[in-house]
Amino acid sequence: MAEPIITHIAALACESRTLTKIRHALLAKLVSGQLRVPLSNDPEEQVGAAIEALA
Repeated sequence: MAEPIITHIAALACESRTLTKIRHALLAKLVSGQLRVPLSNDPEEQVGAAIEALA
């Protein structure tokens, strides 16, 4: 019974580490001026621009 919960906790911890790495990478690019935040309110455009900047 506890095994699915432990597996889920491990998956969430892994996801948290991944998101932390992405946050650090994006923040460094934002502060350095390598990344600009689009003026559009369209979430698809904002996310797409951020992903392209990481590539």
